[in-house]
Formats: sequence, structure tokens, C-alpha cells
Amino acid sequence: MFRTIHGKRLSPLCLFVEALIREKKLSLTRLGRALKNKTQEKHNIKRCDRFLGNKLLHQERQSIYKEVAHRLIGTIERPLILVDWSHVPNTTHYLLRASLVAKGRALSIYEEVFTKQYENSNKAHRQFLHHLKTLLPETCRPILITDAGFYNSWFRLVLNQGWDYIGRIRGIKPVRSPQNSKKDCSGGLCCGI
Repeated sequence: MFRTIHGKRLSPLCLFVEALIREKKLSLTRLGRALKNKTQEKHNIKRCDRFLGNKLLHQERQSIYKEVAHRLIGTIERPLILVDWSHVPNTTHYLLRASLVAKGRALSIYEEVFTKQYENSNKAHRQFLHHLKTLLPETCRPILITDAGFYNSWFRLVLNQGWDYIGRIRGIKPVRSPQNSKKDCSGGLCCGI
């Protein structure tokens, strides 16, 4: 399974994932309470706190994302990946997430958190796409699907990765195709495929 994560961190990771699946709500205390063992609740909550604060686990995050992405994408050559910004509740941070479209569901394969100043910035987009590329199987060439909050600079960065995109456009905006012919897209889609 996860060859790059140490067994002492893999075992509790699996326990907390199982607890999350059972509980269906995510918070430190809910995870601790959802553990099924003979330990007192307060000790399970403390265990969860220590696990989530483990610096070595955070260093292994990219390996975990990569393993999950490879397992979910498998041999799909042209996976559809939704990308969207979200506000992290009760903070000044924003989350940029990539989710694989799979049988009517969106399965998260990578996420990165940024401060407000980097929301929708070229720097955040460049870093996110670079990290995403290192996680995906080398043989896949994804199609990234975005909402109307993404602009030309994002689409250029996607094309520079050798990938394609589908982006929603708000209102009436002139769009140039690669052949440089101008056309109007009224509340439609802009495709770079």
C-alpha cells in the first residue's frame, strides 16, 4: 500500500480514516470520539491531536496524495478533474482543490491552502499546477474543469502543462481560439481541448 509513509503513521491514519467514514463529520474531537477501542474518550481525542500535529506526517502529505491519485486515476488517460477555490470556514485562508470526476462524484485528489492575498493569484495557480503534475500518473493528460472565477492566465498555465481545460464564462465575453478567430460566448463554456 503506502510505501512512502512510515508504518507508525500509516496505522493511525487508517484508523482515523475509518473513524471519519463512520462519523461522516470532520473535527478533531469527533474523530477522537469515533475511534472504536477500549481507551477513554479523552485519550483518543489527545491521540488524534498528536497525530494531526505530527510534523513528519505533514512532510509525507505529497506522497499520500500521489498514492491516492494513482489509485483513483489508474490507467485513465484523459481524466476529468474539477478545480475550484473555496473559503476555509472561520479563517482567512482559501483552499484550492482538485477533484477527480468519477461516476457522478467528485473525489478529492489534491488540495492546497493559501492566505487571502494569494487567492486566485498566478503564484498560487503556478504552484498548485506544479504540485498536481508531480502527483498524477505520467501517462495521463487531464482535462481541468473550472468555474467562472478562473481567467486567461490560469488557462495559459494549464496549457503550458500540456493539459486541456473547460472553463465556464460569465456574461458576454469575446474569446479568441488558437486560430485567432474572435467569437462571443454568452454564459457558455470556453474549451482548450
